[in-house]
Amino acid sequence: MSRRPDRSGGRAPAHRTRSSLPVELARRPASPRRARGGVVFLTLIAAVIVLVVSHNGRGLSRPSAERVRVRHRVTALFAGIPQHGAVLGQPIAPVTLQVYVDLEDHGNAVQWFDEMLPPILEKFVRTNVIRLEFHSLKTDTLNRGPFVMQQTATLAAGMQNRLWNYADTFINEQGTEFTNYVTEAFVTSIAKQIPGLNLAEWQRSRTAEREYIVQEDSYIARHRARLYVTPAFRIGLTGGKMEHLAAGIVFHYHKYIVHTTPSGERYIAGVSPSEWQHPVWLIDASALKKAVAKLI
Repeated sequence: MSRRPDRSGGRAPAHRTRSSLPVELARRPASPRRARGGVVFLTLIAAVIVLVVSHNGRGLSRPSAERVRVRHRVTALFAGIPQHGAVLGQPIAPVTLQVYVDLEDHGNAVQWFDEMLPPILEKFVRTNVIRLEFHSLKTDTLNRGPFVMQQTATLAAGMQNRLWNYADTFINEQGTEFTNYVTEAFVTSIAKQIPGLNLAEWQRSRTAEREYIVQEDSYIARHRARLYVTPAFRIGLTGGKMEHLAAGIVFHYHKYIVHTTPSGERYIAGVSPSEWQHPVWLIDASALKKAVAKLI
């Protein structure tokens, strides 16, 4: 599925679907009574492949040239912009844009970070009009353990004022969608790509306190701010009340059918043909300009 939306102006947005899923995720486990001979063999091979992908993730096997390209792009993108923990930009900038992210958001977050964030940084953050705040919201990550691990690793990078570098690198190094690829090895591989990040200090910063911050942030976003998709955005005067920002480019997706194994692991069983998720709005520079004009 193409991730590039139509700019439909005032027209109703086109519905878009994620029509393809990894085979190991779309199918349900076969009944033992049906699995015979070659089917058993193929099932075992598929299970091994899934386990390898889930354990390693794409970030550990990506060609070195591609990883170098990502590192250079991310470094240049944030170069010269002050970072203070979760805040990107001057802390005293008059407007705050809160950005709610699940680092395993496979499509929309990638598009926003790669295509829409650079103009926003140039026009608003580098000119000290807007400061960005990073927040966690669990959406695409199916299971709680990987979500807490990856978001806590990001907050830990923020203790060295490199949170946004870590988040953008992670988003560009994601593993196979809807698999448990986030492991200790994976989050450490991302940390090693961040120039100037002290790994020992980063490890010490991954504390239970920051795990709690991740979980509280996600809970507040969903149950108080009523946010259901990522990336999601709220805007307001710095230190003032934040309001939802739904403008720019909109995506509509069919809902996934999520099942849970007896052990408590969640997996994608398919896509609903009739139910829709909450729409995803990707905020671009032109939409942000209008929102800022209403505030200052």
